[in-house]
Amino acid sequence: MKRLPIQLDAKKGITLMEVLIAIGILAVGLSSVAALLPAGGSQAKKAVMADRAATLAENALADAVTAGLIRPDALTGGGSRIVLDPIGDPGLAGLTYRSLTVAGVYGGGGAVSSAVPQLFGQSRDDLIFNDPATEDALPTNLLVEGTRGYLGRTSCLWAIESLTAGSIVAGRQARLSVVLFHEREVTSPGSAVFNGGGTAEIDSNGLITWSGSLPSGLSVKQVFRPGTVVLRHTPESVAAPAFYVLRAAPENASGGVYAIADDRRLTEPPTSPGPMYISVLVGSVGLAQRIVTLEGNSEYSWPGARRVTP
Repeated sequence: MKRLPIQLDAKKGITLMEVLIAIGILAVGLSSVAALLPAGGSQAKKAVMADRAATLAENALADAVTAGLIRPDALTGGGSRIVLDPIGDPGLAGLTYRSLTVAGVYGGGGAVSSAVPQLFGQSRDDLIFNDPATEDALPTNLLVEGTRGYLGRTSCLWAIESLTAGSIVAGRQARLSVVLFHEREVTSPGSAVFNGGGTAEIDSNGLITWSGSLPSGLSVKQVFRPGTVVLRHTPESVAAPAFYVLRAAPENASGGVYAIADDRRLTEPPTSPGPMYISVLVGSVGLAQRIVTLEGNSEYSWPGARRVTP
């Protein structure tokens, strides 16, 4: 019998070089995935805020009516267009800054503590604590003028605009606006207002231009974001709103920004010829407005009827 030799193919294993290459490829892939996690978290945070902005603004609008902020005697002064800001005067052109009085909040007279409007205008789900005195001690609540302190990552300001040429008085109709902010700089209210050094304006085509520098550390796309609220210094009529929302703001190669507002009147020429100057409320994420009748004295608003204890 003749036997034929059988040749077995040599089986090669994985070399060390191949293992190192595979580990390198895997490391690059995992690093790329890890780098996307912070960006994904940031975008998810923005999406949640954008989704809740409308609801939060409507809630702030209802709180203003419930708390009696639309009572003229709750304000330290009058005017046809006023602004109430819990953290101080934001310096909005065309609007007069007013604060709250005790008459509209507690009953009686005199000025209220600055902590009172903060109860209405800042979120209260992010408490501030004092550091423990010792390692075994518990943290304590940080008090601001007798009330618990909050970071106020979400905050707002209110504006009341008369629908007639007259001042804001009881019985007249007015437009109540709420501008919602997220992570606003609460120590300096004026820092949230960008007007390009007083030169920011919008033309009839929706092109926004300015000559001043942008706020420190912010880019054009960060200042002019979709959903950002802008203030028109001189509305085209007495009854026209001063606040508008930018629905889109693609960057323009010429150094300006093309803006699409939620109302075409933002770009309509004013009744008196001249530039249409605007201010951008940096960090704003929403706007809610409602026509209200300013409250006067009644059986529901006598001085002792409404008390808000900070």
